[in-house]
Amino acid sequence: MAALDLEWLEDFIEVAEQRNFTRASEARGLTQSTLSRHIQSLEVSLGGTILLDRDAGLQLTEAGKYFLEHARKLVVALREAKVHVELMAPLPPAAARIYTVHSLSATFIPRVVHKLRELLTQTYSSNDEYDTDISIVVGNISECTEALASSATPFMISYEDSKHRLLFSDEMLTTLFPTDKAHVRKDRILSIRIASDRLIPVCAAFKYEQYQGMLTAGVPIPFSAYSNGTYLSALVNDKIKSLDLNLNRIGDAQMADTLRNLAREGDGIAWVLDSTARNAINKNEIKRFDFGPDRDTDVHLDIKLFRVADYSSPTIDRIWKVAKELEASLDQPATWLTKPC
Repeated sequence: MAALDLEWLEDFIEVAEQRNFTRASEARGLTQSTLSRHIQSLEVSLGGTILLDRDAGLQLTEAGKYFLEHARKLVVALREAKVHVELMAPLPPAAARIYTVHSLSATFIPRVVHKLRELLTQTYSSNDEYDTDISIVVGNISECTEALASSATPFMISYEDSKHRLLFSDEMLTTLFPTDKAHVRKDRILSIRIASDRLIPVCAAFKYEQYQGMLTAGVPIPFSAYSNGTYLSALVNDKIKSLDLNLNRIGDAQMADTLRNLAREGDGIAWVLDSTARNAINKNEIKRFDFGPDRDTDVHLDIKLFRVADYSSPTIDRIWKVAKELEASLDQPATWLTKPC
């Protein structure tokens, strides 16, 4: 058997979930031709075995179903190994590592890191920019919280629902700090709210009237969900249940950006991040879906900087101090974050 490329496995998993080369290529940041070539290379490396039936809407063949199950396990295992190896890498004295989730990495994180550097310069240097090496590492929520538990990773930036569900459950804290008492575990996780966002229901602009008609008629509306087990899935499911919304789940994806693209293509309603949906809304590609008066369908989120209390260094403490300025600025009507990108 020819050598397998990890990127091919990740591409195959995305196509298997999306059942659409256009959406999968957007999610993977590849051209359709490159993505298609990767899938073909993967099939060739497996002895010419067909994994996806191109004539049946990219449905998985029996071999594809079997291989998908094992590919997912392999990719997860390799990602976990990557996290552990990265944590073994020593950091320079004036360096900090920030773990964050995928949905924040492309848009929000570059802006907040730039602002942190700006504040560090203003606070700790009158002439030259304070030389702080900030390393950004992207992972899923489990990888991020696991990394935070290690003293090698002092920071994590992630969402936390402000009303319904805490990011660090008692079970998770027990796993991270098994020898600590419950109140000690809670005290060890510190957080600063540095921004806010919300999940809003949207659909393709050309589907809006159709879905409004279905809502009026009491017909279940197609719904693209977050994958089961993800943090945002729990929050959206809580909202749907509390409002007793009549929805028909037609598929799922792990990332908010993927769901936004699914909604834009016409694959049902999806709850997406307001901050990443604005551009598509302004272009009239998607519309915010209205379920009717007196129904607050938004899921309000805080974006927080987390750290473990008993891990400290001069660099960590400086970043923590200036991050508190970001928290204070949230009460102002206009802040650095509200300015156009």
